[in-house]
Amino acid sequence: MAARADIGQPTDDAIALGKDRREEILATAAHLFCKRGYRSTSLQHIADVIGFTKQAIYYYFESKDQILFEIMSRTIRAGIERVRTIQREESKPSNALRRALAEHVNTVLTHLEVNVVFNREHEFLSPQRSEIIKGQQREYNLMIRQIYCDGISSGDFRGIDPTVAVNTMLVACNSAYLWYKPAGCLTVDEIAGTIIDLLASGFLAPDAKASEPAAGRAMPFAASMRDSAATHS
Repeated sequence: MAARADIGQPTDDAIALGKDRREEILATAAHLFCKRGYRSTSLQHIADVIGFTKQAIYYYFESKDQILFEIMSRTIRAGIERVRTIQREESKPSNALRRALAEHVNTVLTHLEVNVVFNREHEFLSPQRSEIIKGQQREYNLMIRQIYCDGISSGDFRGIDPTVAVNTMLVACNSAYLWYKPAGCLTVDEIAGTIIDLLASGFLAPDAKASEPAAGRAMPFAASMRDSAATHS
């Protein structure tokens, strides 16, 4: 019986080509999912745009659902790594939060198609993969929440309920893709800066803030917790 030839390990070029092919499939899928919708895009559509056969896509991904999952998961994983880096590099919570939110907005607006897919097509994930994405989202939100809680402790931030504060800020950042126009007069950095300034300082001018009715002011988080405890005691 003839000995089996040793095929060895794939070359660096082959590995790089495989990574490039995966990236090409993901980028093409994100574009088509954005323009056509996930339900209306088939693997054959993706293959036709790239110049593949549909069978070739199965070499890299087991299903269309896996492609959608990978687009979404890598988006959150990249965000988690950005915030980890910021937490290491920024000791002051106000600087950390400004930077985290600015980079969040910048990512949303510079990767529009991916973020349209992320926000619009989540329902098409399998239940198991949907739970993974939700878990990654919770991890990201908790990291931002921790920065906000640190800021309350340091006196940098108002004592607003962290869940309300963080969810409001993230919704504002995430929804920017709905109205952003790449051909508009403001750059991505300018838009990010404006959004962060609004979130950090509000929309009232200093003189208007001084005369703001008490009913329009948020109850400090610590005070609300004390009142809640007193009510239920």
